[in-house]
Amino acid sequence: MVQTQLDETDLAGANLTAASIEDWGITSHTKLHRVRCEYVFMRLPTIDDPNPRRKPDNWEEKFKDGEFSDFITPILKTLDLYHNQGVNPRAIAIAYRQLVENNPEADLQIVAMELRGKNKDKLLIRLETSEATSHSELSRDYFDNYNHLKSLPTEHLLLLLSKKDNQINRLEKMIGTAISPDRSEMIYPVSQQHNKLVLIILGWGDSEKGFQSVIAQIWLEDVKLLASCQGTLPWNTKIIQLYQRWQKIYRYQSMVSRQLKRPKDNLTDISPRQLHQVSQDLQRHLNIWLNSEGFRNIADTLREKLNESDSVRMIIQTENIELQRLPWHLWNFFDSYRQAEVAWSLQSGVNITKSIVSRNQVRILAIIGNSEGIDVQEDRRVLENLPNAETEFLVEPKRSELNQHLWNEKGWDILCFSGHSETITNGSKGVINLNKIEQLTLEELRNALRKAIEYGLHLAIFNSCDGFGFARQLADLPIPQVIFMREPVPDVVAQEFLKNFLQAFSRGKSLYLAVREAREKLQGMENEFPYGSWLPVIYQNSTEVPKTWKDFTRVSHS
Repeated sequence: MVQTQLDETDLAGANLTAASIEDWGITSHTKLHRVRCEYVFMRLPTIDDPNPRRKPDNWEEKFKDGEFSDFITPILKTLDLYHNQGVNPRAIAIAYRQLVENNPEADLQIVAMELRGKNKDKLLIRLETSEATSHSELSRDYFDNYNHLKSLPTEHLLLLLSKKDNQINRLEKMIGTAISPDRSEMIYPVSQQHNKLVLIILGWGDSEKGFQSVIAQIWLEDVKLLASCQGTLPWNTKIIQLYQRWQKIYRYQSMVSRQLKRPKDNLTDISPRQLHQVSQDLQRHLNIWLNSEGFRNIADTLREKLNESDSVRMIIQTENIELQRLPWHLWNFFDSYRQAEVAWSLQSGVNITKSIVSRNQVRILAIIGNSEGIDVQEDRRVLENLPNAETEFLVEPKRSELNQHLWNEKGWDILCFSGHSETITNGSKGVINLNKIEQLTLEELRNALRKAIEYGLHLAIFNSCDGFGFARQLADLPIPQVIFMREPVPDVVAQEFLKNFLQAFSRGKSLYLAVREAREKLQGMENEFPYGSWLPVIYQNSTEVPKTWKDFTRVSHS
């Protein structure tokens, strides 16, 4: 049954014992009811590789009744694209992206790549798909397009590739490196110190099944996939409830913050001791959850493949707002990996074509909103004294004035808002006090913000309260990175964070490590302002690579 296409084939009652099923094509429409099978072989033996990869692995063990169906079910959700007649990395990258664009309902995601053949010159790409997807049609469409692209001149492929996003360029480089005849080009000792990206894909999950397919990937320099593994996570209502409890107590504290209004909850148990106890419970339950049996393989793989001295960007990819709000930095993984910082992203991250930018200074648009009851002048002093930066200030601007500046064709690298804000509509929308009269949602600036991103806007900083709504709205545009505060922020804490972050970032630290350093420095203020170091959060578009301060002044086609 090697490479046999079995979409909609009726195998009900068949005996598959001892079958070789290498690269067979089964789908959710393949009928496997009452299939009898004691064992199968995942590979067809060859002279060079006589191991048939028997399942179960123990040759004394056999599948019990019904176990084969449980074993094979995860394969039903994957589409295998096997390239056995020459591998063209550029054509693969373009064909894959076009397959994703033409079939958004399929929810296509690369979960594995594997070199095959005697000379490792064949390539298997495994995609996870939605359940209702026709694998047969997707495979046909992909290879029809791929074979066409392979026939095009190189300059045509380069032109097509230049119109695609950074993620596809990285895919093309990764495949090219993997199949290079010079094996030294593709071998990177995982233990060697490098900048690494860890992507943990959770998805939505539900209260009954939890997260049944958690995928973790370790990337080198955002280009080469070093390792990939899967696991599960149970649903944990307790953690969500603890965070909501912590949030209510924290928000009710008396503090001078950049919040639009005080919470209405009438709480009586808001002593520092009560807040401390809830925070301890939250941290303990979060680590118990991330040490659960189904997730332990992922945690162990990260610790095995990463050096403690590595610079690591970790991205938690999920659409679930409750999970996005969790203080992931409390995972004890970060106690050992001091050069790592965490961000969250949406699974629907996309990249838009940006204009070519060329400038000698970092361009910053600083918006000073309504500052009633707070001191934003310290924010201004910090922004005025950055090295190699051109900062333009809009102080309590009208909506039309802000809109006009966002449309400026010279573009901006960084947008920074200081003032009062909050998140509404169940975490999906942010509101800022633009001036003493106007409140504004980012939706009301959607066209201008999208144009600013096209002109090169790479980072938005909301040094104000409760910024989740801003991050989610800007993610939809999409912006590469947002830094914001997860909850109401005391005024002096906001000032201190912005100062420490911009100083570290402008002096050469990566965006992630500059955030971590500035965030951890806030712990020194927690006698007076408890849990200030919990507040700063990074949103990351997973298709983008963060820029350094120097990158903003280089000629680039982002």
